[in-house]
Amino acid sequence: MTTLAHNALQLTYKRGADTPVVVTPEDENRFILRLHEAVEACRAYLERERFEAQFRLLLEKLAQWLREHESFVHQAFLTERDRGLLFLVVQRSPQYDKDLEEALTQLDLQIARDAELDLIPLSVLAVPDAGNEVLSTFLSPRLRIQFVRGE
Repeated sequence: MTTLAHNALQLTYKRGADTPVVVTPEDENRFILRLHEAVEACRAYLERERFEAQFRLLLEKLAQWLREHESFVHQAFLTERDRGLLFLVVQRSPQYDKDLEEALTQLDLQIARDAELDLIPLSVLAVPDAGNEVLSTFLSPRLRIQFVRGE
């Protein structure tokens, strides 16, 4: 038995039994929650940890895809759009690039089917290089990650 499991405090929640829980962090700034709130806070924390791990994995997969397709790509961004994330690829060619579209479609399908990325809704889009003013219309001011070559 690990030390963590051995020293664990058991919180058992059953409907109707909503006992107050006093939490005392290291800074001694105590606060009180109902038991169901403590249980939900723990669930949210674990889900956030899972999301963060999936987000790091997604960044790795997108960076790998960019390394494999750098001849097609001028710039690439990860941004927020329509209740999910958007992987925006600015293509090198000013014309429609069928090969890039096919590669992006395969990436989209691969990520959508990946059980390790089930918390992250992602869409993909390729656009021609039309300048920063046009590009900014696709990028959220709240989340804008630009991929840099060599990373």
